[in-house]
Amino acid sequence: MSIHSCNLVTRNTRLLIGYGSGIVPQSSLVVDKSALLDFLVVVNNHKDYIRYLRLIGIISSSSATIARYIPNEVVYFPNIPICHGSQRMKLGVVSFDHFISRLEDWNNSFYIPGRMQKPTKLIFSEETAKHELELAQRANLQAALVSGIIMRTDLEMINDYELFRDIVSLSYMGDIRMGIAENPMKIDNIVSAQMEQIRELYKPFFNDVGLDTTDPTRWVCRKNSEELWNMLPVMFRRKAVQSPNFRTALIATLSNINRRESVYQAIGGLGTAGLSNSAKYLARKVSKRIFSF
Repeated sequence: MSIHSCNLVTRNTRLLIGYGSGIVPQSSLVVDKSALLDFLVVVNNHKDYIRYLRLIGIISSSSATIARYIPNEVVYFPNIPICHGSQRMKLGVVSFDHFISRLEDWNNSFYIPGRMQKPTKLIFSEETAKHELELAQRANLQAALVSGIIMRTDLEMINDYELFRDIVSLSYMGDIRMGIAENPMKIDNIVSAQMEQIRELYKPFFNDVGLDTTDPTRWVCRKNSEELWNMLPVMFRRKAVQSPNFRTALIATLSNINRRESVYQAIGGLGTAGLSNSAKYLARKVSKRIFSF
């Protein structure tokens, strides 16, 4: 399937990023060929881009109208067809400024940084946009690694699988869909299948965060919890939930952000996809949860 032939890359497109099980398999044992293809389109102006998607027939006129009034920084359209084929996609649209800012500051929104903390595929990038992406992504990945270490109760005994699992779990804390429609093994599936890819993502930051990995069986962090906390984005720390310890503060703050965003996404998806498509999308998610047991 050619993304360009589906008109997802235009003069207004800065970045096109693929993620999720349809792009990067989330299980080393089962490859779901029916999985939706998840794309994040980063554009100059998402409202103009939404209008363009309506004109070329990728989304309906009513969906485009609703999307323009949704208060999310990321407007997404679940369960829509790819070109004229049978496979379907979930398409998220976000402006470039918001995309870069959220990677750097984690301010009020974790949708973008959470997606980018796991293996993704950069399908298209404008040259100048790629440079800014690399800088912002470095800040995002380092903060995610710091958060994963803060989640560990013993900084003298860090297991790599558990650390990476904590990092992947950051974007799912508080998400209302995790208890209803998502596969309860989703986090473990991601880490198990993508262990080496995740390691390569975070390896460049081990020294910066004080992580000593010279012992293959036991990793040690040379920084204390307060030092790690102060390495998180300033805007995020300013709005953090007050708590007796940094681990609890981190979990509470991310849970609040993710819970609010998951509600907005559920309501927004209903508006942009319509009742029929939303029902099909939810049914697909629920079936994954049921058959995972």
